[in-house]
Amino acid sequence: MADDDTLPFDPSFQIGIPRPPRAQPVTIQDLTPLLRQPLTTNVAPQSGSQQPTYEHVGGKAPATIRYNNPGGMWPQESSRKFGSNSYGVIGGGNLIAKFDTPEAGAAAQFDLLASPKYSGMPIGRAIDKWSGHTGGAANVSAYANSVARSIGLSPDDILTPQIVQSPSGIAFAKAMARQEAGVDYPMSDQQWQAAQQMAFGQPAQAQQQQVQAQGQTIGDYLRQVTR
Repeated sequence: MADDDTLPFDPSFQIGIPRPPRAQPVTIQDLTPLLRQPLTTNVAPQSGSQQPTYEHVGGKAPATIRYNNPGGMWPQESSRKFGSNSYGVIGGGNLIAKFDTPEAGAAAQFDLLASPKYSGMPIGRAIDKWSGHTGGAANVSAYANSVARSIGLSPDDILTPQIVQSPSGIAFAKAMARQEAGVDYPMSDQQWQAAQQMAFGQPAQAQQQQVQAQGQTIGDYLRQVTR
């Protein structure tokens, strides 16, 4: 730090502008009255506003299983919405959000898929974006074909919130989790249903019963909502 005799050059002297007076040094006696006052703020704390912190979770299981993150999601809005406040770093320097339970991780996966960031896209393009082009075009194409076929659609069909919220949304998310982990993800059907209900508030079973009451198959329903 410069002392009083070696202050940085001030260009204001070159154009005749008087230099402002130097600020007087602040002492601890000056700050004491402020330190005794209670700390207040006019900004209300926001839920989920905490910045995620780094947390390594070791083990031999795939990262998506170790971090309770079936979709292999990065830390972002949907992950924070469902309680994630930490993340790890995995292969290729990719980040992965950590969840307290696999149901919370799956709920965040449903939430993000149904958001404007992915809904309205062809399934193939949505998977390409989700995967970050990992493994190249051939790998992404196989990934997209696998998840689309899991619900009787093609990669060219549009991903909609109705699909994600329907019973086929569970099959879709499970197929994604299988691709992300490289093995069947260790969640029961009941856990997936709980995750979907956590995300949307309506169990898939209720929507399935509604479709069946109208005499439709799930395939008929999906062809309607993807038109």
